[in-house]
Amino acid sequence: MRKSIAAFGALAALALSSCINSTPVADGARFFVPVAPEKSLERLANAPRTGIRAVELPDYLRGPKIALRRNGAEIVYSDFNLWGERLESAATRLITERLSARLGAENVDRYPWAGSACPVQVTVQFDRFEGDVDGSVHVSGRVVIEAQDVEGYPRTLAFKHDGTWDGTDWASLARSLGEAIDKVCEDIAKALPEAE
Repeated sequence: MRKSIAAFGALAALALSSCINSTPVADGARFFVPVAPEKSLERLANAPRTGIRAVELPDYLRGPKIALRRNGAEIVYSDFNLWGERLESAATRLITERLSARLGAENVDRYPWAGSACPVQVTVQFDRFEGDVDGSVHVSGRVVIEAQDVEGYPRTLAFKHDGTWDGTDWASLARSLGEAIDKVCEDIAKALPEAE
């Protein structure tokens, strides 16, 4: 009886140790983030203190899998090409970075504010932010700019920026989406009121 209990214990320990393997297994997954083009930007004179209140994406873009559109209405997801961070976080980070380059880092903040509320606040609402299986890239939506006590605000600005990717190089898709974000930031900078 003792031998069978000991044998059972040894088998259980062996089975358990074979299940606990700390060696990482390559699953083929690759991770990407949108990146803006490397170019010098002219700093906007008389830039207002501007806060990024929110960046909103459609629900179908909230998961880690990179989405592609097919035939206009179908969304397909890649199992092995994934976003390296939540796409909303990546877009917010990149918008903040590109606006900071144009307005000066001291003039750009993200919600929740580091200090007092910014007199100019921006919300970016994306309707589309993806590539297509045919190699095109589509980024569209609207920007809402609110400015305290400034005539003509709040102001809503529609944007649509198209690009391309080669259909197989997922890094080129991330770069194309980053270029589109940079163009959205250019649109925002042009639409801001001057600092008082």
